[in-house]
Order: sequence, then structure tokens, then C-alpha cells
Amino acid sequence: MPNLFRFRVIFALICAAMVPVPVAAQSAGIAAEQDPLPHRAGQLPDLLAGKVDPSDYFTPEFLAAVSPAQLQGIIASITAQHGGPKRVTGIDRSGQTQAVVSVQFERAVGKFQMAVDPAQQG
Repeated sequence: MPNLFRFRVIFALICAAMVPVPVAAQSAGIAAEQDPLPHRAGQLPDLLAGKVDPSDYFTPEFLAAVSPAQLQGIIASITAQHGGPKRVTGIDRSGQTQAVVSVQFERAVGKFQMAVDPAQQG
């Protein structure tokens, strides 16, 4: 399973600098504000499918180091190998602001190390 390992390492780096996006529905906004990790994890398949703009998902500091064009290239490579992202199948927390998020793709399950900005915690 070397491809899955490489897949994990790449996204461990990518998902390390995330910030929450404002939510339209007030009740969802309150829940996301109090605990943004599940909310952000739930947005990961949409990011991988190109439905979420990287500038709405990652911090400016992260995007200065890894450009949206680089992200798109990485995502294109992953989806070419594993198919499109379908849904989050698990969130295994390793702290208040960190988790390993499992995403079901058409031909694989990817595990992503994710961290949200501690300042965003309710």
C-alpha cells in the first residue's frame, strides 16, 4: 500500500493549515463555531472535488507556501489514481483541533491528517 502512504503524507501537509469558512445557516454556524473540526472535515470531499475554493479553506500563510495551482495538481493526481471523492467515512480525533479524516473515493479510502486553527475553537 505505498500509494496510500504517499496519499496520507501529501495531505497531512496540505490539511495542516486550515481555517473555518462562514456558514450560511445560523444553527450550523453556531455548531461549526463551537467545534469547527467536524464541519471542516465534512467539507474535505467538496474541496477535493473542486467545489470549495482553496482560499476559503486554507490560511493565507499556507497558500503562500503551497499555491492553489500546486494543490490542484496534487488533487488531480489523487483523483486520477483513486477516482472522485464520495464522502467522509470517519473522523478519528487526536486532540481538540486535530484528527485523521477518512474519505471514501471511488477506488480507495484516503486518510488525511487535519488540523484547524486553535483560535477558531469556540
